[in-house]
Amino acid sequence: MLLPVSAQCSGANYSSMLSNKRDPTAKCLLRFSEKFLDPADVISKWHDQQQSSQFRTIQYRKERTGVGHEFILLLLHKEQGGDVDCYCRVERVGDPEHLTQVVFIDGTIAEDYIQAVPLSNPVSTSLTDNSDIVAEITFPQTFILRDVLAICFGISNHYRAKRYTLQQYNCYFFSWTLILALARVCMGWDTSPSIPEHVNNIRDRMMESIYEQGPARFLSVAYIASNDALNNHENEGHPLDRAIRSRLCSAGFTHSINTALQSVLWTNRLPVSLTMAIKEDLAILARESIDLITLEQVSDRAIDSVTTQDKRDLDFEHAIGKVTQQAFMVYMETFIRVAPQILAAMVPNFVLLKQRLGHEVWCKELAKCCRHPGRFFKELEDNTSSSESLSTSPRGQRPISSSIRDLCFIPPSAILGFSARLTFTIMSTIAICFVGVCIGLKDHQAPKKDVFQRVALCGRIIFQSAGLGIGAIPRNFHTSKHVLLLSVGRRAAHRLDPTVLALLGQLSGFKQLEMLPIKCMGQVLETFNTGLWELLNDKGEYQLSILRRYVASGVSTILGGEHNDLKQAWIMILQQCLLEKLPWTARRELEGLVEQVHVEHVFKVIRKHDSGLSQAGIPDRSSHASDVRLIKISKVAPSSQACSVANPNPDPSSYQDLQHFIRQRMSQLSNRETEFAPYLKHVPFAKAAEVCQNEIELTMEDIWAASRPLIGAHQRTV
Repeated sequence: MLLPVSAQCSGANYSSMLSNKRDPTAKCLLRFSEKFLDPADVISKWHDQQQSSQFRTIQYRKERTGVGHEFILLLLHKEQGGDVDCYCRVERVGDPEHLTQVVFIDGTIAEDYIQAVPLSNPVSTSLTDNSDIVAEITFPQTFILRDVLAICFGISNHYRAKRYTLQQYNCYFFSWTLILALARVCMGWDTSPSIPEHVNNIRDRMMESIYEQGPARFLSVAYIASNDALNNHENEGHPLDRAIRSRLCSAGFTHSINTALQSVLWTNRLPVSLTMAIKEDLAILARESIDLITLEQVSDRAIDSVTTQDKRDLDFEHAIGKVTQQAFMVYMETFIRVAPQILAAMVPNFVLLKQRLGHEVWCKELAKCCRHPGRFFKELEDNTSSSESLSTSPRGQRPISSSIRDLCFIPPSAILGFSARLTFTIMSTIAICFVGVCIGLKDHQAPKKDVFQRVALCGRIIFQSAGLGIGAIPRNFHTSKHVLLLSVGRRAAHRLDPTVLALLGQLSGFKQLEMLPIKCMGQVLETFNTGLWELLNDKGEYQLSILRRYVASGVSTILGGEHNDLKQAWIMILQQCLLEKLPWTARRELEGLVEQVHVEHVFKVIRKHDSGLSQAGIPDRSSHASDVRLIKISKVAPSSQACSVANPNPDPSSYQDLQHFIRQRMSQLSNRETEFAPYLKHVPFAKAAEVCQNEIELTMEDIWAASRPLIGAHQRTV
């Protein structure tokens, strides 16, 4: 897997052939500039020299060795529907000079190569020597070499996939990505002419689900806060309903649905993609409907209010205070539970950040943070002094600092780490208790019913917060390790190594992780909504102006109470109201579209159960012009058992079957199954099998999103 065994395709024989008069049949190193196929790039010159550039069939091949190196072979032809006249081998190997680094999380330099040799050239046989076919796939449309290079461009630009690691981003990953990305192009979910009809169905079903809630929905925060036009909030012509319908009818919403469909590579991730796209659409809805809400003005008027409240209002206000504090405690408990999950899921990236910075740089920055503990919580300064922003070393690093304190003895990293983790644990525990005290003592300058009830209400939340803070000490200490990796790494990268800053931009790019804080706040607002609904049903009708004041006070407390962040508060309220129902409605509708595409594009699969496929098992090349897609999938046999396939029995299969096949091979790699690659059982891996496979799938989806626009403009459909 590190280096292919074939004599003509081994590491020492590879060359980028930098000469402008290079041999078009020579192997070419896949190196891209920032611009895809820049004319100055060697790969662009190689591409322009190829006479055969079209293909409909690819072979997924595996070498007959203990290493089990895998690669993709493109069967090229000059004209659409013509006979195959050229082999093109595309593969990944590790840097032969730094093979020991492949076991680390950041791996080594990946060397991706491509070589095209006409069948008339005797050298073409070397591209397939000592290997068997794992799968042969014939697509329903003609691709060109540029499409494969677009996928390779996406791989080379991904912050993780551009490095060769033994556990994940190896020759297997490279082959899987090419197969699945090309197959995904054939699934025209996002180009279906029925998309407008599906969007209309989503809109109608969503509005029906809203209206089916009846008057009960008018007792929620979103409806109370956004009604400044009606005297009675129980009205079917509510301003928020009109705003929602207007957004669902807009071209922007259709574009969001289209974007969600475009980004899907794994069909089971359609709900995640829809949720992320609709989340952005709700932010637009919030900006468009911000004029409807009056929470800020209501809060201001509440502070200046001098009207006398009757006993009923005071009772209701006290009850709202209890609901608010209950919601706040839900927020605290959820935050303490969710924050470690978010950080733990990003640990591999934090470790990657630390490794790219270097141990010495990271330790010196940790020492600075230990001298100034506030750095762990303080945001990075916008302006970095010029003396700390420049780098002179090849890695972008420079001598840390010439100050006397930085040249002093630095304790061992273990002592520094423990001290920093202990400091963070103490400070986070104090912070939890302090926030509870602030909320408990918060006074909105409105008349209170009874000073004793006020004290009891405040005391309860203070003691509950203190209990949460103390109970969270073990979890905080465990989480502190992740916080150190992130906080220290970010500061060191900003100050010392600008080349690592690109990695920092990826830390917030995980769709599932982005949803955790939103779900956390959704639970808080749901608790507040439920309590408010129960109070209104129990205590009867209230004037809308009074309800707005109470809602403004409660929302201000649980969301931070900052008037200048009103737009963000409104976004959170709308997300709590719609972010679960709208993606669910869209998913139910669009799953039918995806399933229809699967039915219309059925693969025919030929399987060999006991032995591998040999060259003799390939069907006649004239069959490539037909509309039938053949996928031959088999277990790879040793060379002594390789045989041809006689009387194959095709089974109808779909894109989902192809995904399942690749996922099976991912699982074999992640779990180090000896039948897949025997040598892996002797290599220690840093990541758990589940984490490894999940990261591979997410990386492949990122690569698909980056390469899709470069592929689409050059498709040729048969």
